[in-house]
Amino acid sequence: MTVCFSDTGEVQFLDNNPAKMFLTYRNEKTGQTHEQNQWVLYTDYANLVILYACESVLADGSCDPDNSYIWILSKKTSLTEEEAKLAQVTANSVCIQTLNTLSHKDPCPEPSL
Repeated sequence: MTVCFSDTGEVQFLDNNPAKMFLTYRNEKTGQTHEQNQWVLYTDYANLVILYACESVLADGSCDPDNSYIWILSKKTSLTEEEAKLAQVTANSVCIQTLNTLSHKDPCPEPSL
């Protein structure tokens, strides 16, 4: 599946820790506003970042597994075998077993005014 994200939002850093963020963004296409905690679980500071996102917190303070996501952001169009294994192990560490791929290879088209 190929998608194009063109959203606007705001990031607040949590606990004075740049690896923990609270993101509020508006999907310009649907008009929906989303809020989620995001944590940087891994970065090589050059090509790869693995983010954990929690969009819904349960009463006990844990993340709702139906609203938990892993975002794998890469400067390349595909992951090496080693990076793919690292992504899966990292996802498993936060109880996410299945990774689904969304291709985002091309820049989003410029919005029309």
